[in-house]
Amino acid sequence: MKTYFSKKAIIGLTASLALSLLTSCTFVSKYSNRDNALKLRKGMPEAEVLAIMGEPLRNAKFSQPDIWFYYIETRWAFDCKVTRDECLPIVFKDGKIQGWGVEYYKEHIEFPNNTKK
Repeated sequence: MKTYFSKKAIIGLTASLALSLLTSCTFVSKYSNRDNALKLRKGMPEAEVLAIMGEPLRNAKFSQPDIWFYYIETRWAFDCKVTRDECLPIVFKDGKIQGWGVEYYKEHIEFPNNTKK
């Protein structure tokens, strides 16, 4: 017994398949701390940072007592993994902000001996 698909059925199946593939590619934004980060100031105590930004990441392997990381704006695609490059680092010294942001972190923590010429 032969079965034949009509053009409408094939188009419908193709459209359904395409739609399901496209919806699996969408990004999901879980955290948004950009507006809060604009309120940060050098010298701000840890307690004020907690009040503004909330709890930092504590269980990430790159977390440290004097360097807090916050999700700034995550965009999850296929793997739903958030990495350090999606986070805002805040560096403290003696309980007060010394600096924040990826550039500050790279310049003062990751690669402190690199000098710009």
